[in-house]
Amino acid sequence: MLDDTQKNIETNDRCRCNDGPINDACDELVAVNPVTRRQLRALAFHYIYAVDRSDYQEDLADVSARFLEGFSLKPSDNEFSFKLAQGVIDNRVRYGKVIEPLLEHWRFDRLGCCTQLVLYMALWEFEQPEAVASIVINEAVELAKAFAERDAYRLVNGILDQVKLLYPHSVANDAATSNHNPSSTSSINSSSDISID
Repeated sequence: MLDDTQKNIETNDRCRCNDGPINDACDELVAVNPVTRRQLRALAFHYIYAVDRSDYQEDLADVSARFLEGFSLKPSDNEFSFKLAQGVIDNRVRYGKVIEPLLEHWRFDRLGCCTQLVLYMALWEFEQPEAVASIVINEAVELAKAFAERDAYRLVNGILDQVKLLYPHSVANDAATSNHNPSSTSSINSSSDISID
């Protein structure tokens, strides 16, 4: 008996984000009606990736409009996705300078494109007043697993574990969240799904 993934591949169904064979992790993130913050982050990732591939010559508003229309997406909060994408696009050079010193024996420009974009997204989220370090890191790890190079999520996890110290409010928010929810088992080093927003 075939599982759903095998059935989709054998019937030539294609993944909406890369037109390759169905990838459950990826396709689930790009739902027709993105509603969870994780899905909205994935949508933002697609916007940023499209603009990045055009060497930042494409306008984000045009990319977003074409993407939503072309894939018939109806996100619950495109404002969040758009704001996240615009924040990354506007600050990518600065974010690269934050990350570069944290790479041991590696240059930032040697990281894969998707890994760079996931790191940029995490830095934008760290800068938000409501950022919770463990959530930012876990969500970046999940994005890296879905979209970045193989095993890139490990690098993302390690770098962001250092980056969080540059944003003490996110660590404090993490502690406050843990204090209010003592049964919480989320860990910044865990790659398991966590409930978000």
